[in-house]
Amino acid sequence: MVHFSTETVVHFSTEIYKEGIGGIFTTALIEAIRGDADKIVGDRNGITIMNELETYLVGQVTSKSRLRKLEQYPSRKDFGKGQFVFIHDPGLLY
Repeated sequence: MVHFSTETVVHFSTEIYKEGIGGIFTTALIEAIRGDADKIVGDRNGITIMNELETYLVGQVTSKSRLRKLEQYPSRKDFGKGQFVFIHDPGLLY
């Protein structure tokens, strides 16, 4: 199991939510799983692994939150062994 979360300088994250628009962390997580992490910080093999996901989240969330003056710092905690992968290239499934 892997736990990703984000905190601000004062140790909790708050954002104003607008209908249909997620927060900085949620938006970056969805982009990463859809393939941006593999394309931007990964090896472009059609598979996003945890290290690519983490690198993408840290970069995106930290920079975008600074622009909004809502500094957030993603963190990752691993529980157990193994590796999650997200396959976003359908050709790899066959």
